[in-house]
Amino acid sequence: MRIRTSVQHALAILLLMLCLSAAATADDEQVYRVDLPEQSVADALTSLSEQTGVLVLFSYDIAELRTANPVKGEYTLQEAMDALLQGTGLSGGLSQRRVMQISLDETAERNNEEGEKEMSGQGDVGTTTKRRGLLGVLAAAFSVGAWAQEAADTEDADVRFDEIIVTGTNIRGVKDQFSPVVQIGRKELDLAGQATLSDVFRTLPQNVSGGASPAATGAGDAQGAGSLGVNLRGLGNEATLVLLNGRRLSPSGGFGSFVDISAIPTSAIDRIEVVTDGASAIYGSDAIAGVVNIVLRDDFQGAETRLNASTLTDGGGDTVRIGQTVGFDSSRAHGLVSYEYSSEDEVDANERSFSEVLDDPFFLLPSGRKHSVFASGGLKVSDRVFLSVDSYFNDRKSETFTSFTSGQPLRISQDAHVQQYGGALGVDIHLAGDWEVNIDGTHSQNDFWAESVIVPVVSTAGHIFESDTSVTSADVTVGGSLFSLTDEPARGVFGFHYRREDADLSRFNRLRQSVSFESDRSRDVLAGYGELYVPVVTDARAIPGVRRLAATAAVRYEDYSDAGSSVNPKFGLVWSPFQGLNLRGTFGTSFRAPRLDQLIDADIFTNINRYVDPLSSTGESVALEVVSSTNPDLAPEEADTWTLGVDFSPAFAKNLDIRATYFNIQYDGRVAVPLSLFDSSFRFINFPGVPIRNPSLTTVQDFVDRSLVFTNVGDLLPLFGLPPLPEPLELEDVTVILDSRLQNLSSSEAEGVDVEIAYGFDTAGGNWLLTLNATILTKFTEQFSSEAPLFDALDTFRNPVDLRLRGGGSWSHGAFSAAVFINHVDEYTDDEAIGGPVSIDAFTTVDATLQVDLGQWLDARLFQDTTLSANVTNVFNEEPPSIGERPPFLNSIIYDPVNASPLGRRVSVLLNKRW
Repeated sequence: MRIRTSVQHALAILLLMLCLSAAATADDEQVYRVDLPEQSVADALTSLSEQTGVLVLFSYDIAELRTANPVKGEYTLQEAMDALLQGTGLSGGLSQRRVMQISLDETAERNNEEGEKEMSGQGDVGTTTKRRGLLGVLAAAFSVGAWAQEAADTEDADVRFDEIIVTGTNIRGVKDQFSPVVQIGRKELDLAGQATLSDVFRTLPQNVSGGASPAATGAGDAQGAGSLGVNLRGLGNEATLVLLNGRRLSPSGGFGSFVDISAIPTSAIDRIEVVTDGASAIYGSDAIAGVVNIVLRDDFQGAETRLNASTLTDGGGDTVRIGQTVGFDSSRAHGLVSYEYSSEDEVDANERSFSEVLDDPFFLLPSGRKHSVFASGGLKVSDRVFLSVDSYFNDRKSETFTSFTSGQPLRISQDAHVQQYGGALGVDIHLAGDWEVNIDGTHSQNDFWAESVIVPVVSTAGHIFESDTSVTSADVTVGGSLFSLTDEPARGVFGFHYRREDADLSRFNRLRQSVSFESDRSRDVLAGYGELYVPVVTDARAIPGVRRLAATAAVRYEDYSDAGSSVNPKFGLVWSPFQGLNLRGTFGTSFRAPRLDQLIDADIFTNINRYVDPLSSTGESVALEVVSSTNPDLAPEEADTWTLGVDFSPAFAKNLDIRATYFNIQYDGRVAVPLSLFDSSFRFINFPGVPIRNPSLTTVQDFVDRSLVFTNVGDLLPLFGLPPLPEPLELEDVTVILDSRLQNLSSSEAEGVDVEIAYGFDTAGGNWLLTLNATILTKFTEQFSSEAPLFDALDTFRNPVDLRLRGGGSWSHGAFSAAVFINHVDEYTDDEAIGGPVSIDAFTTVDATLQVDLGQWLDARLFQDTTLSANVTNVFNEEPPSIGERPPFLNSIIYDPVNASPLGRRVSVLLNKRW
């Protein structure tokens, strides 16, 4: 509401004085629970006042024109205010009488006469009258320069170290988000009933469940049952960079090929940030499809116990999770320790009607148990030096069975054991002005072991996969304000990065009792990077048609000791023509360095044979095929990424936010093996790579001499009942080399639009929030090489479909909250079925949650800060859609694990108690 009369001013000031005297004895270090979405500063300050009970004095007209940063978590009042106002041109200070006064910075003050009048009490002012009385009042404010000087002269002057850090940029406190970021907080996780990261990414439209996932990982493969990787845009687990607290994790699996996040405890998660844009200019290798940053809690005060149990109504899949968190937070130090234990029973095929055709035992989902511990802490050594440390340990064991019927029963079992551990030490040093030096050292280790056993053919058949991988890194960054084109300064960050990667990989053949694959490699990575953020037009100096205009540029040079170097730039622009509308765009290049195991100089195999050659005058050539699953000459994969987006929050519909982002990813030089095929005469045909023509005899002889096995296919023809060749094949006859080692040949392109809509409104019956997150793919093509035909993989079996969405609504009133979500994967075609393509129905499920704050509902001290949640996933117990018929030896493929889930209806209960 707005106060315009002198009487109203007088009443407001009188009430303010009464509230000030009541609050004068409050503790400055009191910690509050704060949950403030992105909104205008005026609305955010009003909500902060409501949530803390502390008066906030501010100019309504000035605050209404600025956008506050989202703030969520445990904060002191000053910490919450600093985080909320970062980059807005406003500052807040707590007076001795417990009043938070908001001031305009000196530069903006000189350039905004109207603001000067309002801040001196001549403009309109805003108040909030709620259940707790007068919580927000506009009053006269004084210059932020004077307040800052007063704070500097105070013995306990507090230099803030908790600046807003956004995934996708190295510059702290930047308000403008050039790249699209999907953020999922603790509150959203609990209200959605998402007890594991698998639940989160299974329903995230930008993610495709292919690759490493509990449902898609079969027994006997090198990923390990129960593993979970992230696969943004369906471009593979290796094309998505996964971070923990902004730092790299060591890869997992028998070949160290992906980051396994299955053991990260949800009880320790503060939020998940997903950047759906290439980001190698910021983070280096792997950030092609995007970046996932799992941010753990570090600002917790007290203790929290979480008990979660769930079951599947059709049987199997019983889970129990127990979490305990303790922490403290003061002005000088904070610390937190979080532990979680979970136990998950398998889901057997005979417990689902759609999979009863499979031989028992057959685990649709593996069994497992996990122990996870996370600890973090921070110490303010002085007003300018802050130390932080965090560490983690995850231990996961799992078991699965797969059965086949192919003449006689064949069963494969697998036990997997994964341990992940690591830590980081950081030092933040504030220099003159707002310049800051950040020094970080990290280490991450992953020990993977998996044993597969094949019975009853031979009880000793199978493999043992082992991998020990680690990543050790050091970063030094320097950042601060550089120059000013307007009232808000341009900021820059410059840094140096060193990383060492180690991988000790082996595969042991149980039948032969020998090692069939072994690699012990390491490499060093050096990088230098810089990033610049330039606000050209700001809110305080808006001009017609340009309310805000800002640009960013980043570049990173990264050099690998074994795979060459790569330079990757990125550019971004945000333009706001008027309040409520932002137009943004980015362009950048990204890359992925080859895995360590792919670069070893392993044994090769050579074959000499006839080759159906369309370029030969006779239609046939003599070819030497060189076969290996590695290649020491591999180069980094590369990608160009574009995004164009619009953010719309119309003035005519308060609390309506619409975001749409067009994206295009051209992914080239992907690593693949170009194996040739044979025709009925045992000749090489359809080589998808690039043949090496007219090689010298020395080159041909060198490949043969280096090979572990050399085969002259012409000598084998009589063994297959085929007539021998009229003339034997000799090395001198070779005119073509078919290099079937790993090659940088393949390419992919993904194009589409992400749409996010959120609308919140209040009624007498409670607060409502409606949301929609959808990905519409318009193109998903793959090409094995420039010589191979282009394959349109969109809407085909085990590939992304044209539409994935998650939408729903939540409601809260008093002690109660509820939410309903719809998950939808559109119909597509099974192009691998016997007899031709088969249409696969859409897969749509509904999830529902009811949550109650027992302390507020029962008004009992025993249940204070106690929340009880009941959740039902897949309410209507939808089964995976039927697919086409498969050959007998593929009879275990009965649904598409990439686009559907075998879980069925799951009922879970979560009890959360704060002490």
